[in-house]
Amino acid sequence: MAAARGCHALMKRGALIGADEPWAAPPPPLRSRRGLCTREGPRDPYEVLGVRPEASPAEIRAAFLARCKEVHPDGDPTDPTRHGRFLLLAEAYGALSHGHAHGHATPTPRPRATPTYGGAPPHTETPPRADPNRRYWDQFRPPRPPHPPTHRRRLLGLVLLLGALGGAAHALAYRYVAGAHAAFLDERDRVLRAAYERARSRAGSREEVLRRLRASRQRGRGGGGGQ
Repeated sequence: MAAARGCHALMKRGALIGADEPWAAPPPPLRSRRGLCTREGPRDPYEVLGVRPEASPAEIRAAFLARCKEVHPDGDPTDPTRHGRFLLLAEAYGALSHGHAHGHATPTPRPRATPTYGGAPPHTETPPRADPNRRYWDQFRPPRPPHPPTHRRRLLGLVLLLGALGGAAHALAYRYVAGAHAAFLDERDRVLRAAYERARSRAGSREEVLRRLRASRQRGRGGGGGQ
């Protein structure tokens, strides 16, 4: 019963099939680093769970629950290897559940054998082991920007181009408005000057008429006095 409760608690922590979060797989605790280092190289998660590569999520879950009950540390506290095997099962189930959530599972690469020379035994190249706590620390990394740098540069160039076009349009509009205003002022000055000249000419003609009338009156008065 304790093993079953531990398995279900582990699955509730994020190891369910179809989880979308990158931290859906349970991170291995820091205290188990010694147990993880004692395990041999990386193994295929399908082999660890004992399922076929084409197994469905339901089959993977059932196999995980069955194997989890077998190797749970609470089943036999005197067996020190149960803890490491239980962590290996958790990692394998987390990898498969994360792979199915994204449409595929990424199996662990197998070691590659180098060609033999002179009857020497083949030497297998073991790929470097990943940090067992890498999945745990990945959730603290800053999120990636939604747009790549090239998209940002294009957007910045477009903004600068629009700003330059807007500035040029404002300069042209200012020059046009300034020219129209100057032409309006010149036309107003011309109209006012023409009106002033007409009024001045009319005033001069009136003064000339009055001067002639006064001169004729004075001559008339002078002629009447002589008679």
